[in-house]
Amino acid sequence: MVINIIFNIIIIVIVIFIYYYYSNSNSKNKSNYLAYYTYFIGSDNNIAFKIPELPSEKYDCYYYTNNKNLYKLIKKLNGYQYLYI
Repeated sequence: MVINIIFNIIIIVIVIFIYYYYSNSNSKNKSNYLAYYTYFIGSDNNIAFKIPELPSEKYDCYYYTNNKNLYKLIKKLNGYQYLYI
């Protein structure tokens, strides 16, 4: 429970950082202001152990996980920007 709260706070900080970066960049393209993020915390036996379909091809999509096997799978896919935490 505490780990989930800490992880959610980390994700929120990362999303705010991404927004801040894009809002202060010289880019005039407003499509850069939106990003999707997905995360998975758990083991291979968790029912949620899967990679969802890419939510958007137009906007940045991030996938955060602490599971090494899922991280290896997500690295092979195109579309998601991934981060092992």
